[in-house]
Amino acid sequence: MTWALLVIGLYIGGIALVVGIGMAILVASRERPWRPDRAALAVFAREVAAHALFLLLHPLGWVQLSPRPFLPMQEVRPPVLLVPGFGMNRSCMFFMSLALRRRGWRWVWSINHRAPGGPRGVAAFASHLEAQVDLLRRVSGSERVDLVCHSMGGLVAAQALQHGALAGKVRRVVTLGTPYQGTQMAAFGFWLPEHRDLFPDSEIVRRLEDNPAPTTAIWSRSDHLVVPSGRAEPDWVRHGPHRSWELESLGHLEMLTSVRVFAAVKLALLGQDATDEDAVASSLIAWAGEPGVA
Repeated sequence: MTWALLVIGLYIGGIALVVGIGMAILVASRERPWRPDRAALAVFAREVAAHALFLLLHPLGWVQLSPRPFLPMQEVRPPVLLVPGFGMNRSCMFFMSLALRRRGWRWVWSINHRAPGGPRGVAAFASHLEAQVDLLRRVSGSERVDLVCHSMGGLVAAQALQHGALAGKVRRVVTLGTPYQGTQMAAFGFWLPEHRDLFPDSEIVRRLEDNPAPTTAIWSRSDHLVVPSGRAEPDWVRHGPHRSWELESLGHLEMLTSVRVFAAVKLALLGQDATDEDAVASSLIAWAGEPGVA
């Protein structure tokens, strides 16, 4: 028992140290003075818990599964393909997948960025994403799919949409904490091609423009892995068919477990205004009720 408690303590403590360093860097990047409060401590605790959870789930996502439909639903909706972020695999999308399936989506499929031993980097991941979108379109019989992307996954989708073969195959895009303009935190993983692609001055970031598919960018100023946090909200996402929704007091990996995010994603996929507070409140109330098509 003593050894078990020691291992658990070291595990949680190591994660807390990493998250704490990231949040300290985020605070240092802000122009205004910052003082710790209850909300900030709660974000820290939830983010540590999310990191610990997804590290434990990671082995469950090593094997890529084929797309399969859920139970038949009354309403036909486009398939949803879930794209994970840096260092993650399909296991981190478990709760998002479950939430969408319980709210009326028949086809929800989480993917990994590459086949075992495949090439690395955002451009290579984008080519892999194109093949997975074609596969989902073929097995579901749908002409277009929706994408829900976390973190780097949004950059992968943007690369495939703007410079690949996804244009016309994707109906809507929802991104969660995607560093469209890069992030200073990329300095901590410079040895990996995909992490170098996250630098603010990388070729991938400099080439990004306006997504051809309507895009909803969901982000938070409490996100310790997008520094400065405003880099998750590029200028183009505020105009045209695109939307930007800032959520308060929400960590980077916490976005994948948050009911607030699930409600916002649902509204975005249904083409509703995720910035409408009444719509969001109604969606959250529905989410708290019995499962069903809402």
